[in-house]
Amino acid sequence: MPTTDNLLIRADADPMIGTGHVMRCLALAQAWQDMGGHVTFIISAPSEALRSRLFREHVDVVDLKANPGSADDSEITVSRARKLSATTVIDGYHFGVAYQRYVHQFVPSLLVIDDHGSIGSYRSDWILDQNLGADTEMYIERPADTRLLLGTAYALLRREFSRCRTARAKTPRIVRRVLVTFGGSDPGNMTREVIAALDSVGHEGLEVVVVLGAMNRQARLFDPTKIGSRYRLDFVSDVSDMAALLRTVDLAIGAAGSTSWELACLGVPAVLTPVTDNQRPIIAALQREGAAVGVIAEGVEFVERVAHVVDALTTDAERRALMSKKGMALVDGGGAARVAARILEAR
Repeated sequence: MPTTDNLLIRADADPMIGTGHVMRCLALAQAWQDMGGHVTFIISAPSEALRSRLFREHVDVVDLKANPGSADDSEITVSRARKLSATTVIDGYHFGVAYQRYVHQFVPSLLVIDDHGSIGSYRSDWILDQNLGADTEMYIERPADTRLLLGTAYALLRREFSRCRTARAKTPRIVRRVLVTFGGSDPGNMTREVIAALDSVGHEGLEVVVVLGAMNRQARLFDPTKIGSRYRLDFVSDVSDMAALLRTVDLAIGAAGSTSWELACLGVPAVLTPVTDNQRPIIAALQREGAAVGVIAEGVEFVERVAHVVDALTTDAERRALMSKKGMALVDGGGAARVAARILEAR
């Protein structure tokens, strides 16, 4: 559905919350652009790496000069939205119902992106929850005419994932290449814990690719000459095409955030752990579907548990093949286009 309409996105990224909110909004921005529209982001204190990424995507970036989620924030957002006559998207748990109510009365259409009803109360035209298991009971506190977009059919994945989505090659008998990724920031330093766990896996010849996000404060501490791993470690950062990288690995280990849907879309077997409480339902749902294995533990127990799970999966080609198939059945990569089309149809 062609459009010349404007889309305004209000989302933040920092070392504590990571980059997930902005990156899934970028997927929606790409889908909007593919339909001919123009996109503007309003972001509080964007890093230079994030700003550069958004500029490469040909979107406008406005620096928010206010406290995120404040009344001043909402006024700035409304001012820009009215100037552009823009459909508006807000993504972040700090955008409560008062913020939504104020923005909603001035914009053509408002979409709130949330996870498992984390915000609690809503005043918007649309609510999007891309998570497996999302249901209407999580969004009772909403106006009767608010429309819900729920489930992985609406998973917001950047266009690189739909382009790379092809049947995977035959599942290797033994895992050789493992990816470790904990999003844009990894405030809990889980990456180092997983590297330690992999060192206890009883198989030779693993290649470990470690993705260090743009806001990972621990990145400077990862000196391959000082890690002392028995495996080859390949550290990468500022990955411009995550989908292409995922196509090269046999197994992934990481946080159960938006990356979960990226892995599922490309059929990458995954070992996932929650870094926030609202990621626990994601793990539970993916385990029920047979698309991933969850590890919920801390400290030494976490390291031991990851090592045990990876050790078992390394030689279990049948289970990894089933995980790949189940994941691809859950997420087809077309979610962002579906969301954009639904909003435009309503307008």
